Amino acid sequence: MTRLLLTGLTGFLGSHVARGFLSAGVEVVGIKRPSSSLDRLHDVAPKITFVDYEGRVDDLVTDQIGPVDAVIHMATRYDHENSSAIDIIESNIIFPINVLEVSFKCGADTFINIDTFFSHQHNYDYLPRYSMSKRHFCEWGKVLANKAGLRFLNVRLEHLYGPGDALNKFVPTIIKSLLSGQPELKLTSGEQKRDFIFIDDAVQALLALVCKRTEFKQDFFHIGLGTGRSTTILDFVRIAHQLTKSETKLSFGALPYRAGEIMSSSADISFLTALGWSPAFTPESGLAICIAKEVG
Repeated sequence: MTRLLLTGLTGFLGSHVARGFLSAGVEVVGIKRPSSSLDRLHDVAPKITFVDYEGRVDDLVTDQIGPVDAVIHMATRYDHENSSAIDIIESNIIFPINVLEVSFKCGADTFINIDTFFSHQHNYDYLPRYSMSKRHFCEWGKVLANKAGLRFLNVRLEHLYGPGDALNKFVPTIIKSLLSGQPELKLTSGEQKRDFIFIDDAVQALLALVCKRTEFKQDFFHIGLGTGRSTTILDFVRIAHQLTKSETKLSFGALPYRAGEIMSSSADISFLTALGWSPAFTPESGLAICIAKEVG
């Protein structure tokens, strides 16, 4: 049986990944803070081996974790106003380096790092410290994994969405606004193209990477995780508007673009399709599930 170490498993993506891997018969070990809520994992928490940490993960004794085959690192800290530079560096660089080094000691042959599609866009003035920290850890990962002979998969995740995501995220905000009967929804012109990937597709892609990791050499890889197709924000919101049967006025062009706005993004999914994975959800089918969950 494959034994998998997860960070960030109490979050949106992490909880879905934990549940998906457990359903596939994978043993899951999760590193979390003692204060972390298990609400998203309430139905599967008894099946997970949790290892708590208060500060630096290198304080952990490896026998608390035990031998693992692979690691998926999903824990992250965003660049919010109340986050200091030190907070971001400790969470997004020092912590994952510690986890990477623990992975060596626990016998893992593969480290999967969940990156973001906009971290390599240097002129995009959105969450700049967060993006920079993600890039810096990726560089550290190349060096440390190469030295240890570890397979390092840097997964650049496109625009993830699905039921249960944080309410301040783009898709939940749009759905909530449309369902609440808000008179007007102010938006940019909506010409930006995004590769929207439904949460279930993302989980299945990560499952394919873990289960078929021995089919490719121990090296460093950039892997795109999306559908390989982009949709404009305008079209995506119009789909949600139609599915909710909302009467909210969509005011495209009422808001300016962010500085350095990324106008087009889509993943190169050739690495994943070579493993036999392909996305199963369209914006229409994914949004329909999100809306049904919200209404239900």
